[in-house]
Parts: sequence; C-alpha cells; structure tokens
Amino acid sequence: MNSRTYTIKGLPISWKRAGINKKYGRYFDAQSFEKERVRLELVTQQPILIAKGPISISYTFYLPIPTSLSTYKKNKLPATPHFIAPDIDNLYKFYSDAFEGFLYTNDCQIAQLAVYKVYDNNPRTELTIESMKDKG
Repeated sequence: MNSRTYTIKGLPISWKRAGINKKYGRYFDAQSFEKERVRLELVTQQPILIAKGPISISYTFYLPIPTSLSTYKKNKLPATPHFIAPDIDNLYKFYSDAFEGFLYTNDCQIAQLAVYKVYDNNPRTELTIESMKDKG
C-alpha cells in the first residue's frame, strides 16, 4: 500500500483526561463531540482501514501564529517550530484515539511515529499513514 495523506481542518485538538461522574462512579469522555467532528471530516476523505500489521504515521500539527510574533518572524513561517502549549504528546493522543477503527484497527499497530508542531496561518492537522508490511 502506498502512503495516504489526510487533512483535518481547524485548530488541532489536545487530548484531555476522561472525567468521572461522582454520583454513578463512571468515566465519561468529555471530548466525544470533538472526536466525532474529526471522524466525520476523515470519512469525507474516504479513509482506508489497515486491519492488520504494523503501520507508520506522521503527524504535522499546524497551530495559529500568536499575535506576539513580530511581522519579521511571521514572514519566516511555517518553518518555525511551535514550542508552547499544547503538548505534542496530548495532540497525538487525541488523534490516535479518534482514528482508531477508521484508519487502523487498534493503535497498538503503530510501530513508527513522527510528530511535528509548527506555526501556520491556516490551522489544521495533516497525517500520513502507511502500512509497513510491504517494507520487509
């Protein structure tokens, strides 16, 4: 399988810990609506499910440019790395969880991972996924 690239428009979303309902003692996912929006956008791009075997994923999170950056620095974008909140691991965790069952059966299939955060005028998330079965 050749690699496939998908783009999710909008501000990248960071993973948040599941909450607990004290009355019933159950956990709930406070981000279920955000995950559904991301999945719906992915479905419009006709994703291919990789059911078995190791996969490689590369994420690039394009985050908005803070108003504090000078015009000089803005002209150098999007090559400028993003180094403030949200944390890169929380960004990856959210999308890894949201795409389970749509791009891969289980996130334990991810054998190789590359994750980048950069500034850009157009906030979005881009990911490239590839099966590693054919790579010997």
